[in-house]
Amino acid sequence: MNPSARPLDVPDVSDLPAWFWAAFGIASFASIVVMLHCVSAGIRRETTVHDLRVRVITLRNTYVRQLRALRGDGDPDDLEYGVDVLDD
Repeated sequence: MNPSARPLDVPDVSDLPAWFWAAFGIASFASIVVMLHCVSAGIRRETTVHDLRVRVITLRNTYVRQLRALRGDGDPDDLEYGVDVLDD
């Protein structure tokens, strides 16, 4: 190490004014709230998509049952292909 090098003059954290700590706390709180909002919006979207997929499957099954009943193709409640496997 160079003997003529002077140490850096770094201010102590306790010397920072109260307004800085208040602003830092508010900014930290706001960033946490924004992060939680984004997470909850993503979860809400996924649950909405899942509910819509379930509804589509239900409507498809109902439609197939109605068509089978109108055509007289056996028991309308006997569906072999009425269950879809969804990748979430």
